[in-house]
Amino acid sequence: MAVPLDSKADDNLIDTLRRKTIDVVGSLIPRDRPVALLDFPRYSNVGDAAIWLGEISCLAACGIPRDHVRYMCDVATYSESNLRRSIGESGFILLHGGGNFGDLWAGHQQFRETVIAAFPNNPIVVLPQSIHFTEPRALDTAAVAFNRHGDLTVLVRDQASLDVLRERFTTCNILCPDMAFCLGKLDRPVEADRDIVYLARVDKESQFSADTRVRAGITAVDWPDVANVRTWQLGNALGDFQANHPRIARSLRAPIQAFVRSSYGAMSTERLTLGNSLLARGRVVVTDRLHVHILALLMRIPHVVLDNNYGKIRRFHDAWTTDSALTRVAGSLDEAFELAAAMLREAV
Repeated sequence: MAVPLDSKADDNLIDTLRRKTIDVVGSLIPRDRPVALLDFPRYSNVGDAAIWLGEISCLAACGIPRDHVRYMCDVATYSESNLRRSIGESGFILLHGGGNFGDLWAGHQQFRETVIAAFPNNPIVVLPQSIHFTEPRALDTAAVAFNRHGDLTVLVRDQASLDVLRERFTTCNILCPDMAFCLGKLDRPVEADRDIVYLARVDKESQFSADTRVRAGITAVDWPDVANVRTWQLGNALGDFQANHPRIARSLRAPIQAFVRSSYGAMSTERLTLGNSLLARGRVVVTDRLHVHILALLMRIPHVVLDNNYGKIRRFHDAWTTDSALTRVAGSLDEAFELAAAMLREAV
């Protein structure tokens, strides 16, 4: 079947998913309370940067005044006392979305459980996540911690995750697209200069071995590292200062939070720009990363997706993006590059 590489169907899909996300989140957050947004991704994953920027865009689209977002932190700079002072007993807590709900990335799950236990009277929303547990004991622990809270909502990005919640969790559970869709349609930051960009993960979610990183003469890349970029150095220095000097940080809470908001925004924007520039160099993209799929869709770049090692990408695609004219799903690397080659031929 020919792929309509200039199809407007994807524009409509992006608009629909953006509006759906804003409607779901907006229905949960009151406009007259202070808000906290926790678990900033102070690491190199472009997808999490896109989620964070989408969360900020979503709050604005929902009519949440900027000055109502009283507290932001990452895992290292979290302070229970500072959060409590910032939002009080009625403040609303938002926990960053993504794909780390479970025991594969245990640090972030433990952070969520810590916050939920510490703030039993504050309404909490976990922004859209994919759920995956490898150990039943970890799932039991999470269910107990979450079920103790009386006003907790968990948003999830796929039906399988929703099924886990409905079976084990007494929380309010809602299906919702990824927060990155709140960015809306994105322009390509650079012109394509090669046929295929092959971006493959090398972490614990990959299902492929090292010898598969070269296909059709193309060597796989992953998200670029920005550890030496000035914006990240400043953000990391601020985070280290808060972690190492908590008493001084408490006395400077207001100016620090203003700088945190600005720093997190700059860090995320820089990371997203680098990631989008990498993807935009390809006329077609092949990937096993969920947010490559989402960002390629937002930039209207034809792409082929492979699954990660527990089915996250296929589950998300089945839930939200089956109508994309620019997306193909492959079951193997060989099939992925065959589909990519066909897309290139059809674009000529």
